[in-house]
Amino acid sequence: MTGVQYSNPYRKIIDDLNTLVKSRFIEMFGDPIINPLNWPTNEMSKAAPTTQGNVEVEKDRNWLLNLDAIEADTGIVLHKNYVSSEELNGSIISFSPEHILYSKLRPYLNKVVVPDESGFGTSELLPLLPDSRILNRIYFANVLRSDSFVHMFSAAVAGTKMPRVSMDTFRKFQLPLPSIDLQNQFADFVKQVDKSKLIAEQCAEKYDMLVKSRFIEMFGSRDTYSVKWQTCAFTDCCNVLYGFPFNSKLFNENGEGMPLIRIRDINSGLSGTYTTEKVSTEYEMKNGDLLVSMDGDFCAKIWNSGTALLNQRTCKMKGNKNIIDNIFLLNYLIPELEHIQGRTSATTVKHLSAKEINKMKIPIPSIELQNKFAEFVKQVDKSKYITNRD
Repeated sequence: MTGVQYSNPYRKIIDDLNTLVKSRFIEMFGDPIINPLNWPTNEMSKAAPTTQGNVEVEKDRNWLLNLDAIEADTGIVLHKNYVSSEELNGSIISFSPEHILYSKLRPYLNKVVVPDESGFGTSELLPLLPDSRILNRIYFANVLRSDSFVHMFSAAVAGTKMPRVSMDTFRKFQLPLPSIDLQNQFADFVKQVDKSKLIAEQCAEKYDMLVKSRFIEMFGSRDTYSVKWQTCAFTDCCNVLYGFPFNSKLFNENGEGMPLIRIRDINSGLSGTYTTEKVSTEYEMKNGDLLVSMDGDFCAKIWNSGTALLNQRTCKMKGNKNIIDNIFLLNYLIPELEHIQGRTSATTVKHLSAKEINKMKIPIPSIELQNKFAEFVKQVDKSKYITNRD
């Protein structure tokens, strides 16, 4: 990732810590596919059978984990989607803190979760229950996240219309089984790294809360905008560019063509997907552009990872010159999207529609006051980098 710009320095810390875990895994166990260091093996179906947890259905509050709420490569859950028991219909699975959740759909996205509480998930998630006598679940999760494991199952479904891992092939996979003591040592190391991640995330949250508090202090909240300021329809003072429907058959991960910004890339701020497809330059995003993901977990971020193309189900938003500042717009959008997310009902993947965007009403403080807020945010961002460097 040489040369990558991070809009949030704590994101770089987390990426570095994830790389450290991968390096320690290879150092201790070798590569689980290419070079497993002659460890004894056992079929996946025997070492980690597919079972479901015994989860009590609460009347008003159940955690439903959607695929798009899982960050690729890390298995971090970006948003815990709580739904009512009435919404828990259709084909879902249940899981407990003893499980590992593996996404059988689109294995190249590398979505693996080590849950810390019980809940429900969409049926594309496979609940695997490691046999604790021979398999530590943290070691197991890192086998599933390893590059060679991901590449092996991604290659097996390449070119298929709906790429799903073959359950027969998956269950028969020969899982390397180092001694449980060695697996536990690795798990202890990962837990220590996770503590460092938590500290970084807490620091980031404190800075975000500082910005959020100043925004409310200066401009009010969703409930008070219309009292303090003139408001107008979002599309009357902001422009929206929806992403282009690129041909997935032209996607690659070896750097051919231009980087492509997909839904998951907006939150992470990074893209590992490229396309050779030629489109209008209006779909070329630059540093400083405000992007919004429209599926799964709705989020708004400033893009800072170089020129890249905007894929469908994402959009760029920009305030009209001398009316809406982009940093002001970003901080208006964050609670607005959270509100829309909260009242959008779905047990598969939530969608942000153009209709919802058109319904938004945005306050119009003076551009001078917006600029003053933007300068405050820039000073906070500088503090982030100073803290990170120290």
